[in-house]
Amino acid sequence: MSVVQPIPPILGLPKEKQLASRRLSALDAASAISRSVPNGDDNIIERGRATLARLEVPGA
Repeated sequence: MSVVQPIPPILGLPKEKQLASRRLSALDAASAISRSVPNGDDNIIERGRATLARLEVPGA
């Protein structure tokens, strides 16, 4: 079991672009999970879930 760490803010980007980056990261992680479940690729599933968990951390 890994310790979930927050994703650091992207310095120098406006708030709108930081928010867009977080949203795209969530979409990418969800897409990776949905493609990997039928194929049984546990490593990709775990990485996608870890990304989603980091995005849930407030202020991250």
